[in-house]
Amino acid sequence: MNAVLSAESAITDLTKRLTLRPSQCDGYSAYYSASGPLAMQRMIKDLITQLGQPSQYCGGAGPIVRWHTGSHTATLDTEEGHGLRLSVCQTRTLEESERARFLGLARRGPRVEALPYLWRFQPSGEFHPAPATPLVQDWAELEVALEALLCDWCQSLEQLLGNSAAGFTIDHGDGNLVLMVDPGDGMENSGDGVAVFADSRDGTDRDATHRTAMKERGWQSFLPVLSYWEAYFDRTRDGSAAAAQLVVNELRARGVDAPGSLRLIRASVGTPEYGKLVVPGAGIAPGPPR
Repeated sequence: MNAVLSAESAITDLTKRLTLRPSQCDGYSAYYSASGPLAMQRMIKDLITQLGQPSQYCGGAGPIVRWHTGSHTATLDTEEGHGLRLSVCQTRTLEESERARFLGLARRGPRVEALPYLWRFQPSGEFHPAPATPLVQDWAELEVALEALLCDWCQSLEQLLGNSAAGFTIDHGDGNLVLMVDPGDGMENSGDGVAVFADSRDGTDRDATHRTAMKERGWQSFLPVLSYWEAYFDRTRDGSAAAAQLVVNELRARGVDAPGSLRLIRASVGTPEYGKLVVPGAGIAPGPPR
């Protein structure tokens, strides 16, 4: 079924089908002509009333919210030219299709625009296995991947998860860099929505020559208590690009041979105990701290 319905009609129709005849939901799609963050938030709220809390939040080609209801998964996302889209498919079909796509890209090399999603957050419930991560092959690919991921968080994170910050740590074997997007720290263009931190490696900011070199690479200030350098950027595409470039420049300046030696650790949304975040779109192999 494909239809253009009001949000209320779409949700009522969907809930009735999932409850009474889930087998009739295969291929179900309904379009809601409104679009934008406020429309998305209102529809999520209405769906929560009928279906309960979402089982997954994802981002990539726009925001994606999913409700797993037994044999089927209801998905709210956007489709260019149609506004919001509410659709249903069999859970097994969806998961097998996405698993195959991730595996195929992992073998052939990453393409940001081809990934089913760049990040996935599961707030609670039965956690699904992390997808295969298509690894970036060079520094240029890493910069593109990080920019796309940060940019998507800048655009989607607030409307899906409110003021909860999202971030992760890059472990390069001899130190760490941290990337974070925090909607609660500032609105768009405030200059502090995207943050990057780098450990000082020796526990101090060393001498004036070292401080000058760090400032020239783009670091804005040093936190002596935490022994970390920091830099903040606008919560925009330009800010995301600048943050991604700073990370790549710092890794190369530290003598990291190639992105393949990196590990992505401590990915989280909100507090670490709140749900499970995976970020295959970063193009970095996940792993424990070294």
